[in-house]
Amino acid sequence: MQLNDYKEGTIRALTIRNLPPGIAEALEREKRRRGKSLNQTVIDLLGQGLGAQGARSNGLGRLAGSWSEDEFRDFERATGRQVGMKPAGGIRVAKEAIQYLVVLYETLGPRWMSPDWFRFGASSLLNDVLMQIEFQRSGRYQDPDDFTLD
Repeated sequence: MQLNDYKEGTIRALTIRNLPPGIAEALEREKRRRGKSLNQTVIDLLGQGLGAQGARSNGLGRLAGSWSEDEFRDFERATGRQVGMKPAGGIRVAKEAIQYLVVLYETLGPRWMSPDWFRFGASSLLNDVLMQIEFQRSGRYQDPDDFTLD
């Protein structure tokens, strides 16, 4: 690994040598799946992997507010009413959706595993799910342009 232009704590460029073929292929697939440049895909993956990515928001939280899982439980306990939720934050790929569903099941329980109580609202997520279904059917990743565009 070679760092270029290191200045004031900021890495401006990064060269990675001897990238294993399997990783190179996975990066190429992920780049196509996301519909982004290789550079942006690697930056996004590094940010996610290192936990250095800022919180994503669609900006609606400032208007309507948001509740944590604990606040949902507290509300239900206090009122005896279950309310539905739709997570914000730009859930764009199937893997993120699965992570949310696992957390949902483990923290709030199986009765929340229903579109009446929990739903995603992202057309880009739909595109990724369609791409994953096509991959399972055909064994190869499709170009994001083969599906609807946001």
